[in-house]
Amino acid sequence: MQRFKFKAYDLEGKIVDGELDAEDTFAAMTILRSGSLSVAEISTVKNKRRLFVRRKNFDKQVTFFFRQLAVLADGSTVEESLASMKIQKEDRFLHDVSEFLHEQISAGKKFYYALERYNADREEIFSEYVIGMVRIGEESGRLTEIFELLANFLEKEFIRREKFRSSLIYPKVLFSIAVIASIFLLTFVLPTFAMMFESFNGELPLPTRIMLSIGNFANSYGIFLIVLIFSAIIAFEYFYQDEAIRLRVDEIRLQIPIIGRLEKLTACMYIFRALSVMLKSGMPIDEAAMILKTVPPNRFFRRVLENFHENILHGMAIPRFFEQQSIFPRTLTSLIFAGYHSGKLEEMFEKCADYCELNADELSTRMQAMIEPTLIICLALIIFLFVISVVLPMLDLMMQIGG
Repeated sequence: MQRFKFKAYDLEGKIVDGELDAEDTFAAMTILRSGSLSVAEISTVKNKRRLFVRRKNFDKQVTFFFRQLAVLADGSTVEESLASMKIQKEDRFLHDVSEFLHEQISAGKKFYYALERYNADREEIFSEYVIGMVRIGEESGRLTEIFELLANFLEKEFIRREKFRSSLIYPKVLFSIAVIASIFLLTFVLPTFAMMFESFNGELPLPTRIMLSIGNFANSYGIFLIVLIFSAIIAFEYFYQDEAIRLRVDEIRLQIPIIGRLEKLTACMYIFRALSVMLKSGMPIDEAAMILKTVPPNRFFRRVLENFHENILHGMAIPRFFEQQSIFPRTLTSLIFAGYHSGKLEEMFEKCADYCELNADELSTRMQAMIEPTLIICLALIIFLFVISVVLPMLDLMMQIGG
């Protein structure tokens, strides 16, 4: 059984909201409709995250899982494909996932529901976007196409992340060396030079005094700083479980230069790709809008799409909504208008998704090219400050001795 949160309209048009228990989304909607309610919004109530519990990195395995599923499901049912995949016992991950999902499908469960159950019962490895797209595939009757789309998308995301991680290896090594060198200089080298210089009644240069102050502060309050940092992390983990705070954090992330633009493009790509698939399958726009708000990973976009669903129910034209939302690129609104008036809206949504994906890839590549030299320059400045702090007192001392 799952817990669902819903918003619906009664026979008099009044809004009714609350929670109920049901086997799956379809069962929950059936219960509500039997009570003469028109469902406007329904979603699962997720358990709060446990503090500091992080899922292992299964990106590569999940990508391979959907690639195999896309190949096998092209000529057989999902149940038969999973039965074939679970035989591969040499790959423990593929065997376990396929076996669990096959049991759920054989029991008559929806595939997206089986993915949700795996996240809840085993390990959280399937993202909300993946589950949302699988649900779209099942609702629209285009599940095989969704498997192919997900496999391609996950492969691109995996390659992009691996390139980004690889580009950070060299700066990480330099940063580690710089931290070790800084601790050694602050703890041993600078205090020794300061004592020797003071014995000659000399005044320490300003950079040296600054570095000594930092070292003395770290020695005096180091434990307090460590405790403060860990306390801040714990507090953030605790409060981040609140949906309002997570919504605000996601909104702030969209305002960060470069990173925010990349996240906007990625979220728009998710949205337009999902809309294209649903409309191509002939799904009514009100049903598509209700599913769509579960697709983007950013909660601020989800809140915007909740308004999209409500506006569609009240008769607003699709292009008009995107035009009113500044969060969507202005370049794309004209394409949406053109598609709407020409009767090819699903094709235009696909072009919008391609546009966002292309720009996201380009921006990600630029970020990877910029981050390594930027970190190296920052580390070089830190090392330069340390060198100046040591060299200047030595030069002053040599001049005093020479004088």
